[in-house]
Amino acid sequence: MLLGLPLLAAVTLVSQSPDPRPPGNPADRPPPPKAVTATRAARPPVIDGRDADEVWRDATPVTDFQEWRPSEGGPPKLPTEAKIAYDAANLYIFVRAFDPHPDSIITVLARRDYFTPTDLIGVFIDPYHDRRTGFEFWVNPSGVKLDAQIYNDGNEDFAWDAVWDVATRIDSLGWTAEFRIPLSQLPYGRQRSQTFGFTIDRDIYRYSQRVSWPLFRQSHAGMVSQFGELNGLDNLEEPRRLEAAPYLVTKNVTQISNNTLGRTQDLTIGGDLKYRVAPNLKLDATINPPRSRRSFKRNDRSSSRVRGNSR
Repeated sequence: MLLGLPLLAAVTLVSQSPDPRPPGNPADRPPPPKAVTATRAARPPVIDGRDADEVWRDATPVTDFQEWRPSEGGPPKLPTEAKIAYDAANLYIFVRAFDPHPDSIITVLARRDYFTPTDLIGVFIDPYHDRRTGFEFWVNPSGVKLDAQIYNDGNEDFAWDAVWDVATRIDSLGWTAEFRIPLSQLPYGRQRSQTFGFTIDRDIYRYSQRVSWPLFRQSHAGMVSQFGELNGLDNLEEPRRLEAAPYLVTKNVTQISNNTLGRTQDLTIGGDLKYRVAPNLKLDATINPPRSRRSFKRNDRSSSRVRGNSR
């Protein structure tokens, strides 16, 4: 096993041979995906890595995690529990990674978007529920974050960055990760009631074991198509298809002209616009109005005198 690699890269994508059994037989159909219902939060939880908030006492826990690497479908060495909640603007996930030896939890500090050789918890979301596209959000016990966009049921784009929060804690029971993912970062439909594809993965590094809910099967092709379902997402905010990001850039250039020391200052104001056409298709535009320029000059002899005094 190559630890520290992205989840999708760690899963072998295999082509499946045709099923010799006749179509139409109920035994031929895949079992329905596992599902969990999100709890509506009357008050948003404080993102501090603790499960003391009211919503976490009410949420239904997900506990039936299974090993998918190195063995498919084996029992986990350590139990894992997850709870999911939401409000009109955010998705909240609390994961308790039980560990009887908290001092043995492997973690390091690193820059963002680096797969650390440590314990990890990953949340995977397919907000369009198209079983082809999705997003992943990872964190290690030190709070190092990583996110990526998934397309074609198995390709990852780690250049994608979202705005989201997570808090982690190591305590006497193991470690926890509490996520707040703004729905503005996820594209989804306009239905009153939503169903997202959803999966949680845990890497127990010192045991070289990966566990997930629901079970990822290395013997099956694809990844997003194996996600479970997150139900009960009602009355969400209207999805944002248009994003605007203004920017301001300044530049100072010092130059000598006709024995005079001068400085030119450029000021540029613009913006980037993004419009989402489809789950994996965006139209990007950049607005660049004419830049403003100001010049400042001073006498070279005066500047020399200042330099001389500075010695």
